[in-house]
Amino acid sequence: MNIVQEIPSDQAEIIIIGSGIAAAAAANSILVETRRVNNLRRVLVIESREMCGGGTGRGNGLLNCAPHEMFHRLRSTIGLHRAAALVRFQLAHIKVLRELCQEIDRGDGYTEFREKEMVELYLTERDCKIAFAKARLFAQWIPEFKIATFGADQARERFNVSQAVEGALSYDSATISPFHFVNSIWNTLLLKYKPFLYIMTHTNVVAIDSVKGDPCKCESLIVSAHSTKDDGYVVRTTRGNFRCNHIVHATNAFAPDLVPGLRSKMTGILGTMTAMRPGFGLFNLGKRYAWSVVHGKTCDNAMQRPANQRSPGHIITSGGFSRAAGHGTSMIGV
Repeated sequence: MNIVQEIPSDQAEIIIIGSGIAAAAAANSILVETRRVNNLRRVLVIESREMCGGGTGRGNGLLNCAPHEMFHRLRSTIGLHRAAALVRFQLAHIKVLRELCQEIDRGDGYTEFREKEMVELYLTERDCKIAFAKARLFAQWIPEFKIATFGADQARERFNVSQAVEGALSYDSATISPFHFVNSIWNTLLLKYKPFLYIMTHTNVVAIDSVKGDPCKCESLIVSAHSTKDDGYVVRTTRGNFRCNHIVHATNAFAPDLVPGLRSKMTGILGTMTAMRPGFGLFNLGKRYAWSVVHGKTCDNAMQRPANQRSPGHIITSGGFSRAAGHGTSMIGV
């Protein structure tokens, strides 16, 4: 989706850099809250590509936090009770997204939300035993969320997989089309807040200065806001300069280009996702399941988009950096 809206002036109260899921969430929160207090502000969204053309749009669509893995990782840093609370919070997003997609879709299924059984397949007996131990500990602290375990023979029979599989576990999950979902959010916001929301795609932010002309030296997070009541900011873009009082960075790896304080703290990872169109012999292969094949320190994920009469639905495959040591840093040499 390519959008270039002319705003009434070169000023906006808030500028959001990026148009993925973080930017959409920020814009929605800002507009809903300012309307609630009867103080709507002009919001300008600046995107260097097409709408949702960054990391969000290239996501595989698996709503899967591998809860047993997440709980195991968090418990050593924040303790068992807080780890359980945080994982419960993460698991709640499936219910919330289901309700939101139902509201957005109105029966047409555009966002492609589908509930799935997530199946993790293990190729070594050692990996299988480790995963089962994590699942048992998880069950003690979050018993309401069920994780089923399967030995080698059970897994091969239930999921019709090869003899290389030494075991499996499964749990409730869901899939979505991130690109369609986020663009649906933007369409809804543009209709509802037409006088206050403006979007410019294919527009690069090249620098951020204070109104006085000083470089912006503020600290920031991946999704953060910074402001000053005294002078505000000038956002310099390839379509001209825009003044504002607040800036929200929702650009992930590109935030350090504009926020110097992040340059030694963040870096980008060129992730990959592959969409393959299978033959009709694989029609609706992923209607019930989504898959994760665990091997060594990482895994490969797969899910299938909805099929129709003309296409069996693309199979989306991607890697799993989060399973590697250091949450992926061991795999990129950091």
